[in-house]
This record gives sequence, structure tokens and C-alpha cells, in this order.
Amino acid sequence: MDNKATSYQQTEANVGSKGEMVQTPFYYGLSILTRILSYSVLGLIIGWTVGYKDGYDWSNTSEYYGGKRFNIHPFVMVLGTVVCYTEGVLSWGLPFTHRQNKFIHFPFMAVGLVLILFGLGTVITVKQDIADKHFYSMHSWLGIITILLYVLNAVGGIIAFLLPEFIGRNVILSDQHTAAYLPTHAMYGMLLSFMIVGTIWTGINNWTYVGAVQLHSGENILANFTGIAALMYLLSFGYTLIYRARDFSFRMGLQTPQPQAIPPPQISKMDRFQDEPKELYHDQAMNIPRKETI
Repeated sequence: MDNKATSYQQTEANVGSKGEMVQTPFYYGLSILTRILSYSVLGLIIGWTVGYKDGYDWSNTSEYYGGKRFNIHPFVMVLGTVVCYTEGVLSWGLPFTHRQNKFIHFPFMAVGLVLILFGLGTVITVKQDIADKHFYSMHSWLGIITILLYVLNAVGGIIAFLLPEFIGRNVILSDQHTAAYLPTHAMYGMLLSFMIVGTIWTGINNWTYVGAVQLHSGENILANFTGIAALMYLLSFGYTLIYRARDFSFRMGLQTPQPQAIPPPQISKMDRFQDEPKELYHDQAMNIPRKETI
């Protein structure tokens, strides 16, 4: 069996029985800070939609900025892509077994996906009601790419990690393929966080422009704070994942062994004597200086 597959089995066994081992106070502080920032982004969006956009109402649409139905779109999108997504990813740091954390991770990701699709459907219906064109802005393009990445990563995670819990391992994918896919799954998870924040920034830009937000107004300041909070969330979230990937036991078991430095061969004096001309040693013994050859 491949070393990577064997390592994956050993890691599953160790973590499954002992739980996530490396849980330092610093990591807990990072995860709490990330959660606070994720809820801060959601709170600022709620304050914006309720305080300046008149709240939520499915029956109300407007050509001005989409109306109260459109307000549902940023709310559910941030709830799904920031709050649920963050809770799902950080569930791996909870002090439970690997299997238990897996069953906490999946519901958060599933609810997040449902909210994302609902938010996408909401803005499509608004565009249809006001006879506006679809998917022409940078925000919409980034949003579609983010949703596609989310769906593909979710499907891969279900096939590689969730289904084996019910139908058995080595049925769909071998342990070797599962171990090989894990870094890709984690990498796309990190990439998604950048895509999410980029989509939020372009959405804020769109909304302030379409809504004709006045410069230096309270709404303008709130929009800027929302963008800054999203940036701080991204930095905290990214650093938390990097710290966890470096220290957590389930990652340690899947790391590729580092190549060992090969020491230079030891050459004895006799070997040197055999390889070099005997006249050289005779001249050195007689203290005769060597003549430089041109």
C-alpha cells in the first residue's frame, strides 16, 4: 500500500480515538476572533439593509436599488458564505473526535450552500421583475465563480470523505486517492475565502453606486466599515487556517516527508593518493614547489 494511504489510515485512527490534539490557547483565540469578525460582517449588512434600505419584504421590488426583496440577497449571502462557511471550516478545531467534527462540518456547509442558492435566486427574480439584465457586472461574475467552486468542493468532499462513513471505505475511492485529494479540498477551501471577500467588495461597490449613496454620509461610512470588516475577517480566517495546518495532528499525518540531506562521501588519504599523480606527493614530501602548467 502507498505510504500516503497508510499515513491517512493511521491519522484517521489516531484522531478518531484521541480527537484533535494540538489545540493551543492561541488557536482558540484566533478562531474566536475569526468568528467575531464573521458575525460583525453580518451585523453590518443587517444594519445597512434595515437602517438605510428599509428592511426585508419579498413582495417589494424597485427599479431604484431592487427594493426590499433585493435586501434579502446580501443578508442570506453573507449568512451562507461568511458565517456558515466559517463555522463549518472551524469545526475541525473543536475538541471532539475527527468523525464527530466531520458530522458538524457537513451541516454548516450544506446550510451555507442552500442559503447561497436562495440568495442567487432572489436577485434573479428581482432582475426579472424590474426587467434588468443579468450577470453583466464584475460582482455577478465573481459570484458565479464562487458558487461553482463551492459546489465542486462540496461534491468532492461528499464523495471523498462523507459517503465512506456510510458505505465503507475503498468503495468509491481508495485511501490513496482520498489522501491525495485532501490537500486539494483544503486549498479550494482557502481559495473560496478570497473569492467570497472579493465578491463582497464588488457587491458593496455596486450597491453604493446603484443606490446613489452620498459621499461622507452615514451610509457611505457604514459601507466602508463593512468592506474593512470583510478584509479583517479574511486576514484572521486565513491565518487561522495556516496556523492549524501547521500544528494540527491530522495534518501532520498527511505531510509529505522532507528529503534528508545526503552527507558528502568521506574520502580517505589512500583514495586521494590513488586518484592523484604520485609525483605530486613526492614533490610535497621533498618540499619541491609545483610548476604551474599553462
